[in-house]
This record gives sequence, C-alpha cells and structure tokens, in this order.
Amino acid sequence: MNMCHQLLLAWCLFASIVSLAAQFAWWDYFDYDQVKGDCPGFKCQNGNCILQELHCDGVPDCISGDDELDCLHDASCFMGDFQCDDGECVHAEFRCDGTADCLDYSDEANCENQTAIICKKDEMKCKNKLQCVESDNLCDGETDCADGSDEESCPDFTCSSREYHCRNTTLCIPNQWICDGTPDCEDGSDELCKQAVQFCEDFLCDDKSSCLELDAVCDRKNDCHDGSDERNDCHAKCQERRCSSGCIPKEDDVKCACGPGYVLQDDEKTCADRDECLEKFDGEPACNQICVNIVGSFQCACYRWYVKEPDQKTCRLVPAPLLVFSSGIEIRQFDLRTKTQDIVVERLRKPVEDMDVVGTVGRVFWIDAKAAYVTDMRGDAQVIVSLGLVALKAVSYDWLVDLLYLLDSFLGVVATCNLENKLCATVVTGLAGRELEDLLVDPLGKFLYWTENAFPARIMRSDLDGRDKVVFLKSPVMADLDHLTLDYPTKTLYWMDKKLGTIYRIPVHSEELGRADLMQAVVSYIPQSSAFTIVEDRVIWWAQKGGKIMEENKFSGKDRQPILQHSSRVTSLDVLHPGLHPLDTVGVRGSCSQLSNCADVCVRSRNQGFTCLCPPGMKLMSNGRHCDYSAASPMLLVGKKEHISLIPLYGIGRLKTRTEFADGLQKIDTIATNPRTLEIVFSALGQDGKPRVCKSNSLLSRSFKLVFLP
Repeated sequence: MNMCHQLLLAWCLFASIVSLAAQFAWWDYFDYDQVKGDCPGFKCQNGNCILQELHCDGVPDCISGDDELDCLHDASCFMGDFQCDDGECVHAEFRCDGTADCLDYSDEANCENQTAIICKKDEMKCKNKLQCVESDNLCDGETDCADGSDEESCPDFTCSSREYHCRNTTLCIPNQWICDGTPDCEDGSDELCKQAVQFCEDFLCDDKSSCLELDAVCDRKNDCHDGSDERNDCHAKCQERRCSSGCIPKEDDVKCACGPGYVLQDDEKTCADRDECLEKFDGEPACNQICVNIVGSFQCACYRWYVKEPDQKTCRLVPAPLLVFSSGIEIRQFDLRTKTQDIVVERLRKPVEDMDVVGTVGRVFWIDAKAAYVTDMRGDAQVIVSLGLVALKAVSYDWLVDLLYLLDSFLGVVATCNLENKLCATVVTGLAGRELEDLLVDPLGKFLYWTENAFPARIMRSDLDGRDKVVFLKSPVMADLDHLTLDYPTKTLYWMDKKLGTIYRIPVHSEELGRADLMQAVVSYIPQSSAFTIVEDRVIWWAQKGGKIMEENKFSGKDRQPILQHSSRVTSLDVLHPGLHPLDTVGVRGSCSQLSNCADVCVRSRNQGFTCLCPPGMKLMSNGRHCDYSAASPMLLVGKKEHISLIPLYGIGRLKTRTEFADGLQKIDTIATNPRTLEIVFSALGQDGKPRVCKSNSLLSRSFKLVFLP
C-alpha cells in the first residue's frame, strides 16, 4: 500500500469517527475532557463538561441530551432577542426600558438606576411607582391606585343617544336592552327602570316609572302608575285630532306623535319615514360606513375586509390591523388588537422623514432627506432612489401600478419613479420656495395632493400626471399644513395644522374648491404632535406631552385615550392592512410595462388612461411613447476605449445613458462638441495604432453614430 492510499484510508477513518460522533454530540468527545472535580459550566450525566451557554439553548449537547431536560422553553431566541427567565423571547431593545415585556418581569430585573416596581404588559403603573393595577381599571370610575392616579386626567366618557351608559364603567349597551328583564350592566343598572326610562323614545310617564308604546297611550286604560297616559280625557281629544300614528297628552291638550323611525310633518298630524342616515347622534353618524335607510328604521353595512360589531353600526377590520410608525432611526409595528409591538427595521443610517405602507404587498416605503427605501415586514431593506435628490419631504405609493411619488422641497418638484426599471420623471415642477411639507397619492380617485405653507398656506390637487392643478383648500390664517391622510370608507381627506395643533377634515368630492369654511376640526389641542393616521372609527396620533400614542373617535372627537407609551418622537404613523389598499375596486393592477405602451415612465391619467413621461434631460417623441435626448439639457460625454457614453447631468433615480461604438478604434482620448451643430469631435487611436480625428452627426439624431473624418 503506497503513501497516498494510507493517507486516504486514514482520512476516511477519521471522517467516519467524526460522522458517528456527530450523532452523539461529537463536541462532548473532542472539545471537552471529562471533569473529575468541579465543572465551570454544565456537567453532563456522563461526566462531560460543556459551556454554560449551551445549557437550555434548544440543541442537545450532552450525549443523553440532559442539558435540555427540565428547561422552560423549546427553542433558543433569535440573535438580537432577550430571553426571559421563563423562556419567552422579546426584542433586546425592550430590555431595561421601564416596561415589563416578559411575563415574569425578568427583562426589567437587575437594571441600573431601577427604583420603581415593574408592571406586566396588561398593567399600568400608578403615579407613586409603588403599585400596579390592571389596564382595564384605568378610568373605569373606581379608584384602584392608592394615590388615585388611575382615575386622573380621564376624558369625559359618554355613550351615544342610542345607548345606555352603565354606571361606574365605560360600558355602553343598546337602548333596547334596557328594562328587558335581563341585566346587561355589571351592576344591573339597566334594569333599574326609573333611571333607564330617560332613553324612552315613545311616551314617558310623568313619574318616570314606565316607558309606554304609543298604542298604550290615550286608550282609556291607565298604564302609568300616576295615570299620566290618560289625563285630560285625552282619548276623546285624540279622536278629534285624527293623528296618523299616535297621540299623547300635552299639558291641557293633546298632540300627535310618531314612533321610532318616523318624524312628524308640518301638518302636525302625519308621520313620515325618518332618514337616520342623514342624521348625527352625539356627533356620530348612524353607521360608521354604509347606511341603508328603510321605512321606520335603517340598517348598517360594512365594506369588504370589515365586520360589524355587536352594536350593529361599528365596522372593524379583519384580521387585526397593524399600526406602523417611524421613530428616529427605526420603524416599529404595533398590533391594535393584542397591543403587542415589534421592530420592522432598525439602526438606519439617517432618521426617517416620512413613510407609506401598503398592506396588499406587505411593504413599507420610507425616505430620509436624500434617498428612498423599501422593506418588507421582515426588515429586508433596499435602496430605491438615491441619485439627484436634495431635500426629500414626503413619499406616497400608487399600489395599483407600482409607482412611487416623491416630494423634494429644495428642487420644488413632485417626481414619480417606476419601480420596475428605476427610472423617474417629474410630474409637477416650479414649487421651489413654496415651503412644501407633504404629499398624498389617491390611486382610486386618480388625484395627487400636496401642501404648500408659504402664505397663504394651501392644499393643492392635480391629476396623477400633474395636469389640471388647482387649489383644493386655502387656509385663512398662517398655518403649517402636514400629514395628509385619506380615509377611503368615508371619502374624507384629513390633515394636520402643526401650528395650531389641530387635525382637520373635508370631503374629497367637494366641488367647492378652496373654501376653508367647509373644513371641520376633528382633534384639537395637541401641540407639537408630529404624526397621525386614520383607521376604522378612530384617529390615532402621537402626543409629545407624556410621550404617548393616543386615539379618539374620528366622528365625534370623544373617547380620547392612550394606546401606547412611546417617548421618542414619532415622525410618521400609518396602518398596514390589505383592506386599506383595495385591488379589485378598479380595473387596473400591474406595472407600467404591462398596462401601457410607455417606454420609460407612465402615470395614470383621469382623461387619457395613461400618460407617458420622460426622465429629466429627455423629451417625448412624436409617437408619444419613446423618449429622446433634449438639446436644452446638459449632458456629460465620457469616452472609454472604443465607445462614447452620453449621460444626462441632471436627473433623479437611474440615469438613462446612451452609448455609441466606433468601429476601428481602440482608444478615445479627447472629446469636444460643436455647440451650434451638436456634433462630437474627438481624437482616438485606430486599430493600427495611428492617431485619428473623428466626428459624429448631431447628438439629437436617432441615427447618431461615430464616423472617421476623411
């Protein structure tokens, strides 16, 4: 047997041993010796000693696997996570942040400068920092904290006129559940009918002992204990009055009355159907989304992706929506149902200026001052556009055709970028000096909105291709308009005036453009707030005072309450859910190349279907589809070996270059241009090594080519 065979046999024998050992935790045999005395790590049953960090890491390291016995968890945490003492995994950023994220409080144990107790996720800390109470007990009308702080600064809680407020709680029940023989309030107050009859919609006895239907009034039978339903011989008088529906006593006389769902007409005798869909109840519409009036009543319905709550008027998204917000150099998500949060992307190089999220594709777009980025919900981020941008202020995404819109306040432009080929074009120009703040794309309505804060402050609107630019709304005072938000279910545009600390709204279908008297204040007195969003029946915003993310009813402005403690400044808030970016409501979905004949960039137009656009430095050709270089735009000429490249000097996103080759040349040296004819003259070495002087025809010619001079 020669030396080569011996080495091969030895290697095979060693590999077999290693393979067999791997099945029995080979590191027990090769990395550690048996310990006869004290083991500095974890000691296996067979006497082997392994590192302490290998104990309960989810992988058997001892031959018998006893290093994973009696562990409280099944798997190790991911890198960047903190493992609670009970085995639960939370993000490392939540360690020692003052809030208990581990159920056993271990993420807040042994922290420096820790003096207060740690509360669980579903608890709140009292102001004295010595007591925790359940979050459900906050503002419930009963004092749970010894210092009473759980009932401080609570908003005035009221139910709608169609609901009864259970005493000492925040529970509202429908009026029809009152005095129905079944207690629905915890204290049974809905069955204490002397108090509950205040919600009577028919006839209330004078002593407030009962609520009667109209048929039981003035019928010659005493149904009220005090006989008030039959006073003044009202039966005879009602016969003379000839009411179409009901008749009730009124002082010394009688009057016609209508039951629920009807309204008395001007003749004071006839009842007609009442259209509840046109009315407000304590500032709220009859239905959150769709209201269908029927004779004597109404019915509520919800759009796709929504389901009705038990109150039969409120619509909730299914599945639960995610609140996505940017803060400093990270973006987080917060489940609005389970109240849990996680980090989407972190440790960004620059702070986030603005953000847009799209639930149908599960992507988050964001910008800093110089570039635009995209990430999925797993945090895989990439740069979309970085060239040619100076002072980005806002980003908005057209999810129907995969276009990204950008607002640059220094350049004074609105640009759109084709995410398929990374080419960009400007749709609105000439906005420099207008103090631009925010941008919003309405893919369904095919509109583009942006804010200008140079006096007079205003919201502008145009088609998606920049045409038909109009003043949508003009502020009557000095303002700082920002954070445009569109609520599709109610077809309402919301925005914030940061100078006044107020959130406003106006219908987007308003034909009376520019009228500030049509706007309504929704949320007031939120100074230094920097972001808000709309979801379901709520408006959600970040409040600098107290460092909290707050919510309240978007219709009535009531029920204000905190939903998340977050002290760092929030720069953008949005909601991720597929139902908020519908794809099947219009007959459009796809990229520009799939839906149009545009060669470079396309945008949807309200009048023409699609409009083809060209990157900066280029112009649209007569065929309306292709782009060519413009004589008015400067270009950089670069010679390398046997070709010359034409590169636009000013552009956004990927620059569209043009390269021409000259046969018979091996090296281009010097390049010059004739500004009158736009010809290129250059020197080069031929294949034979001899110098040549060459030229081209006009740069703008479609038959542009490099030729030798005679």
